[in-house]
Amino acid sequence: MEISIAAQTVVFFKAILLGAILSVLYDFFRLIRLLTKAKRKKTAVYDSIFCLLSLIALFYFIVFTARGEARIYIAIGAFFGSSLYFMTLSKLVLRFGFGVSKVVRKIISPFNKLLKKVTNKVHQHMPKRSIEIKSFVKLKKYFDFIKK
Repeated sequence: MEISIAAQTVVFFKAILLGAILSVLYDFFRLIRLLTKAKRKKTAVYDSIFCLLSLIALFYFIVFTARGEARIYIAIGAFFGSSLYFMTLSKLVLRFGFGVSKVVRKIISPFNKLLKKVTNKVHQHMPKRSIEIKSFVKLKKYFDFIKK
């Protein structure tokens, strides 16, 4: 099956766009990882999700855009788009993401403080006897064999 040079060029430019879009997705996961101070396990989970989503996107791209023909210029275009994004826009997108997260934290902060105050008040007014009963019930299950 022959594909014209013009059609291959269009697919190549779409592959460049795909690489840039996947790089934005990677920056999204990187931003989450940096904001949550993720350890190795969470990082592995985020990377696995990114790889799975990238694989699905690449599969759909090859099937629907490239008519099911996996060509090397698709990989080269995706790599080029990704490199272009990381060299130009990645830092700006991360700065924007950190700015948005600061705004969201400022909006959520009063609700978080209110929730802490409410839980502290509830804990203060909770009778100490109920705390003792709860701890006794927890211990009772370990000493059930004594009654038998």
